[in-house]
Amino acid sequence: NGSIFCVRILLLGKSGSGKSSSGNTILGKKLFTISKQQKRQKKKVITTCEEQTCQVSGREVCVIDTPDLLDPDLIEDQLKQETEKLKSLCQAGLHAVLVVFEIQEEVQNEEEMLEFARRLLGLNIMNYVMVLFTHGNDLEEDETIEQLIKEEGEALQKLMDSCSGRFHVFENKNGLKDQVPELLKKIDTLVTKNEGRFYMGQHKTSSLDHLINCK
Repeated sequence: NGSIFCVRILLLGKSGSGKSSSGNTILGKKLFTISKQQKRQKKKVITTCEEQTCQVSGREVCVIDTPDLLDPDLIEDQLKQETEKLKSLCQAGLHAVLVVFEIQEEVQNEEEMLEFARRLLGLNIMNYVMVLFTHGNDLEEDETIEQLIKEEGEALQKLMDSCSGRFHVFENKNGLKDQVPELLKKIDTLVTKNEGRFYMGQHKTSSLDHLINCK
């Protein structure tokens, strides 16, 4: 049926974008911790790269959650530690990289986040990137995501152009039944477009200092 048995997904995004919630939604279990304080205040919580795997719709899905790698509170040693850990977790390959973005937020450092990913994982990573909008229920009743993208401004358009217009929408709180299967279908399509290959990356340790300087 064209679907891959094991799906490996990397989540990127700023603090409070809904990365961990989205990881839990994809896996169908609360495996990534979200503190009550973080939920209430959208407070920055320095976490660490973490991998969780579950059976979803009859196949294995592995999700790698990440902290905000551009967070100014992340000191140099932490950044080095997290980038090394991220590279290690990505060595088994990636089928999709989801840039998680809350629907009502302004685009801020998402484009920088992609540049960070390009420098860390290699230029070809962009062939595997998709924007994952969270809080889809915050759209106006008669508004579509396509309209929002069109009207939101140049920064969001640029972000969408970076990943060839690929996107998906989640309602993390009141999850729609089909939202995860639909995402997996889009990832299957992405894998097909990439000729069935998953992304292995260019794990260049020498680029770490440059990454820190570009932070």
